[in-house]
Amino acid sequence: MNKYVIYCDENERIIYEVSNKIGDQVVIKGLNYRKVLQVPSDKLTSVTEDLLKKEENDNLIYNTFLNMPKNRNKKMGTILHFDSDVSYLRKSVELYNKIGIYCFPVLINEKDVSKYIDETDFGYIPDVVVITGHDAFDGRDVKEYNSYKNSEYFANSIKSVKKKFPNIVVVAGACQSNYEALIASGANFASSPGRINVHIYDPAVIAISICTTSYKQSVNFSKLYKCIEKIKGSFGGIETNGVMRMFY
Repeated sequence: MNKYVIYCDENERIIYEVSNKIGDQVVIKGLNYRKVLQVPSDKLTSVTEDLLKKEENDNLIYNTFLNMPKNRNKKMGTILHFDSDVSYLRKSVELYNKIGIYCFPVLINEKDVSKYIDETDFGYIPDVVVITGHDAFDGRDVKEYNSYKNSEYFANSIKSVKKKFPNIVVVAGACQSNYEALIASGANFASSPGRINVHIYDPAVIAISICTTSYKQSVNFSKLYKCIEKIKGSFGGIETNGVMRMFY
């Protein structure tokens, strides 16, 4: 079996990376989406080089951030990024580093974030907290936590952040998360209003936008959504000022 595959029973043509094999089942992880599945091996097809190249080209939108003009007189915000997936966390941190935004990365399971925040003496105050990883909606009751894999953990973590850092900007959620519950818990931006899949860079892109917007200005949603994979179905939020400041 090839390293990159497509799951035949999905309507979307998401490219997955083969992670593990368990009997006749295969664990696959989204190459560019925060999605993990365990599926029958006979439901997978290999990805052609042309399709893989197209997927890479589709990510060129994120180069918008890499081409941002550098200005030594600007103090961009700092990010505390919690993620349960090591490869997604690494890619996000690489993007932060290329732009020059300092990030404190923490690799941690979704259910452990709230306790970690409550019990840790950080010794610093970040400007933005990102809480992400994996999630899933089972299609039952859209309002109930038990219909989601990790939304309740995300909500508890948001509350812990806001208790410790009341004025911090929070970006939270993953694929198909309970958007309304995360916003109600105190998140400034959250996924997913449309209960759809979230690109691996979406939380990072939002955090970068906050860190590079002046504290006197609101984050420009129209500009931000141009760099979000699936526009408003993926992430939403409330009016929020940036955290960047100028040196004089």
